[in-house]
Amino acid sequence: MTMSSLNLQGERRSRVGFALLMIVGLVAATLSLVTPAHASGEPRTSDIDPNAQTHLVIHKFEQPQEFGLPTDGLPLSDSSGYRSISGVQFSATRVPGIDLTTDAGWTAAKTLNTAEAAQLIAGESAAGAGATGSDGTLTLDLGVGLYYVQETHAPAGVVAADPFLVAMPLQHPTLDQWMYTVHVYPKNPRVGVSLTDIDANAVTIGDTVSWTSTSDVPRTESLDGYAVQNLIAEGLELSDAADQVQVALTGTGAPALTGDDFETQIITVNGRPTVQVTFTESGRAKLTQARATDPQVQVAITYHTTVLTEGAHTNEVRLLPDNRAIAGQTAAVTAQTTTKFGYLQINVHEKGNPSNLIPGAKFKVYLSADDAANDRNAIVVDGTDEWTTNDRGQITLEGFRLSNFVNGLDRDTSDPLYRSFFVKPTFYPAGWMGDWNVQQTAITSVDDPAVTTFEVWRDDTNDGGKTPPNTPGQPGADDGIPGFLARTGAQLTGLVLLGIVLIGGGALALVRRRRKPDDTKKATAAAESREASDDE
Repeated sequence: MTMSSLNLQGERRSRVGFALLMIVGLVAATLSLVTPAHASGEPRTSDIDPNAQTHLVIHKFEQPQEFGLPTDGLPLSDSSGYRSISGVQFSATRVPGIDLTTDAGWTAAKTLNTAEAAQLIAGESAAGAGATGSDGTLTLDLGVGLYYVQETHAPAGVVAADPFLVAMPLQHPTLDQWMYTVHVYPKNPRVGVSLTDIDANAVTIGDTVSWTSTSDVPRTESLDGYAVQNLIAEGLELSDAADQVQVALTGTGAPALTGDDFETQIITVNGRPTVQVTFTESGRAKLTQARATDPQVQVAITYHTTVLTEGAHTNEVRLLPDNRAIAGQTAAVTAQTTTKFGYLQINVHEKGNPSNLIPGAKFKVYLSADDAANDRNAIVVDGTDEWTTNDRGQITLEGFRLSNFVNGLDRDTSDPLYRSFFVKPTFYPAGWMGDWNVQQTAITSVDDPAVTTFEVWRDDTNDGGKTPPNTPGQPGADDGIPGFLARTGAQLTGLVLLGIVLIGGGALALVRRRRKPDDTKKATAAAESREASDDE
């Protein structure tokens, strides 16, 4: 933007034969400084004191819904409707070779644009610099001259305004005098970004977690750049190729995006695999159009990952809302979310003797008591759905999604998404017998395992290992398994009726286990031992 392109309203009567430059050039937030004609004429350039001190007062506000709010170098009479932004850093550098105490200097300033001025100040030191305070205001004490003013740092979530030129001093809009204190109002649009994960259906290592980032579109007349980066955690693996990543605009009347509107790349950022979506010129035009129609419009990017290990896996999204952010000159807007996977530990020891740990016991894990009772839908990890205790009488299963942390949020036991795990013994080794009851547990930490403990007792009749009685599919199995967490009312009723029939008929049912003749005493002794243990 050239300084001559800014709106100078009203007529001027020049005493020196040239149009006096009295304007601040902005791109992101245009400041129209009005210099109407008045009866007594304009001040002369020769009236400018070359040694005077000038004061540039910068007021930093969020970009309002309407563009082009006028300013004339005077403070606004009412700024209560604006939200100030603190912590924005500015520098003002005098453009060399421009002498505003001469007609030639004003003529040169009038035809200069910000790009040309940026080249002229290369290597020059800033005449003033600072950051806006809590009220969004910064005052820079300067000399007489033309200044290139730029934001050198903006807080995260704030899109920096474009550099601009300001002449110091500036002609007063209604009086025949120069203003040595000038107020300017470069405005910044705010943007935000969020990241959500969907892991409700993920159970263990190898399962899929879906992620969606949603990012705001700046309130600005045009976008010179717009990119979004999604960084993948170390314990996850990106499941999608670049062309499988989903990119869309959400909002009322938002136009559909095509492949020409953005480019998706899989790159490395800070050593992490990253999904980067960069919008092209046509895509940025659609973003601006959609933002004008619906201020709530957002860019949604969805991708998928595979869980590789246990632990807390935190993905990060970075919004780069303009070219300065893309170039690293201003801070990216960031957000994070986490999916969590922990441990399940199963211990087996002799009843009354915890130090005697029992190897060779086998277990399965289920997501419901009903599945455990019917031996279906057992959890599979690396192709295995049954595990055996080691020499320490222990099984450690790594990488089960936490019970109380789902879709990035903490959950209590009343939440429908809270998950319990059901551990079922499926085999006890020779010489031992244990309880066949299923144990319910919850995994609530990525650091400390959920522990379930099963106790066994000696049983010399078990000379080849035992599986649960009445296991579905085995000869003589009924519809339920004794000792499980729940039994339906129909099953209980059936058992009662069966008892009545047997008693009414005077029948005596004897259930015998086939034994070798010389093993009878051993079996009797084992049964008595179990009764004694149960009484304890």
